[in-house]
Amino acid sequence: MKKIIYTIILSGVFGILFSACNDDYGKNIFPDKYLKILSLKESGVIYLRMNTTQENVVDSILILKGGGYPNSIANMELKILTREEAAAFGGFETDKVQIIPSEGFEIVGDENIKIEPEERYKYIPIMFNPLAIYTAMKEHDDDVVWVLPIALESATDTVNLGMDKILYRVDVRSPLVDWTIEDVSSTEITYLSLDYPISVELTNSETNILDFICELDISQNEQLVEAYNLQNGTSYNLLPAESYSVDAFIFSAGEKIANSNLKLSRNGLESDQEYLLPLKLGSLSEASIDKTDEVRYLVVTNPKYSIIEVSKNDWKIVFTNSNRDAPRLIDGSLETAWIIPWWTDLVYTDDYNYDFKEYHAFTRRRDMPNAAIVVDFGREISFAGIGIGQGTLDMGDRDLKDCEFYLSDTFTFTPDGDLANYNTVEKGNSWKHAITCTNIPNIGGGPYWYDLSGTELSSGITKGRYLKIRPTGSHRNDPKLCSFSEVYAKEIVAIDGVAIN
Repeated sequence: MKKIIYTIILSGVFGILFSACNDDYGKNIFPDKYLKILSLKESGVIYLRMNTTQENVVDSILILKGGGYPNSIANMELKILTREEAAAFGGFETDKVQIIPSEGFEIVGDENIKIEPEERYKYIPIMFNPLAIYTAMKEHDDDVVWVLPIALESATDTVNLGMDKILYRVDVRSPLVDWTIEDVSSTEITYLSLDYPISVELTNSETNILDFICELDISQNEQLVEAYNLQNGTSYNLLPAESYSVDAFIFSAGEKIANSNLKLSRNGLESDQEYLLPLKLGSLSEASIDKTDEVRYLVVTNPKYSIIEVSKNDWKIVFTNSNRDAPRLIDGSLETAWIIPWWTDLVYTDDYNYDFKEYHAFTRRRDMPNAAIVVDFGREISFAGIGIGQGTLDMGDRDLKDCEFYLSDTFTFTPDGDLANYNTVEKGNSWKHAITCTNIPNIGGGPYWYDLSGTELSSGITKGRYLKIRPTGSHRNDPKLCSFSEVYAKEIVAIDGVAIN
């Protein structure tokens, strides 16, 4: 065997030397089968990675001609091997191998390849069509190996059997349009309509070189909602088609994110009902790009009373008759607290602090139910609920148990020595009962919300700019003392989508 190999190598070398001097001499000293020897410059497995956005991918096979008498025409062909031959050559299981379809490649040139006498090699281009290969790949499992196995053959000349096969192993990726939003999101149609932004991104690609459009597919929405309810134990109704519209996702070359606007409206919806809208990507204007099959879901509610938390940006304390630390109730921190100052003497005479000008404050202590604090919201609100924040330090900063809250359109106070008015701050004011919170948890955290019910709201909305806080119950052993950290409020901003002025 070694002798044959050495002979082949020497034949190629001597053949080149002798052919330049005397071709006939080469004919005489070499056996016929060594006069012309054909081989592939590269043999074995060659990996090709492609993308469907590439129109064509071109590679070349280099065929070499050698031997003792190379100065003559060599005839050959490139043959596509079978799956079984490809599996054996590449070391794969036959059922895990697929040969790329004929429309996925083209060997450029005649079927019968010739290397002329004066030529020592020839390049044979192979043109791959990534999109055609990817289309075929989608019909099979992901663990299938896609190959193009090629063998060099000749009916007239000798082929080096150790350098006669190439196995192209092909991997084609497609840019994928995928969601950037959560699996399940929720939104509320506060007013008559709502613009809800949604977006997608192009993945599996470092850049985007195309302009294309991606639509939504609503054809399976009923089945998707039914399947979602069955899987999650819910009973959502499908969001009616007349209650929303959505623009297509438009990608521009150079951009990998596309935004769209989902316009929601209350048309066809019942108040205080929850609806489900499946979001599934549909057709794309560019065949070389794929889309995710994953579905996103949007839970849509349209409450009769649209309620939000009131921002504290404009809040301020205007009155506190027991401890000047009342601003701690609106500072946004659960680590600060207002406390009835047990260390301070109980009031027995006019204790108004005439020297303090920031807000109305006093120098002595008032126990429940005479302790009172007044907050200015900075504007009138349509009241919907109160939240209590309890201290997180567990240092006597979270023992408020019960509390009454009142609203007024205006607020006035005159320090005139009237101790009864100092306790209730009723004089000159028209306080309307807003809510009473009971059994407030003695646990650090919050807000612990106390909301008005729909029945309470329908009987009449209480409005006001000023909030009076009147603690009435404590978790302490001493029922006259209490503390807490934060107060929050909710307001109604719309009824059946119509904004409250």
